[in-house]
Amino acid sequence: MRNLDIAEKLGCLDAEGLAEMRKGRAPTVRRGPYIGDQLSVDHIIPRAVVPELDNVIANLELMPLRMNESKNDRVGVRQLDLARKFNKAGLLSDAGLKAVESAAR
Repeated sequence: MRNLDIAEKLGCLDAEGLAEMRKGRAPTVRRGPYIGDQLSVDHIIPRAVVPELDNVIANLELMPLRMNESKNDRVGVRQLDLARKFNKAGLLSDAGLKAVESAAR
């Protein structure tokens, strides 16, 4: 639901955006400071820190491409909290959790 809300707020769910998605293309951001950017998918917990979460849908979030490209592999409170939840749910190994904890320091 979060990604649907993000796409809506960025103006990507209008007729043109939906048509782009039907053709397998990323929609264009039509609202906010990133107007004109393509919508992209970001890993909340960076893939470089924990490759095992690469394809876990709960670790993916929509954002404008320019914003995504400017991000580092930083791990903050949000990522650490999510890693603990993933570990408890069995989606992240203990070694993966330790990697996230180390990156947060």
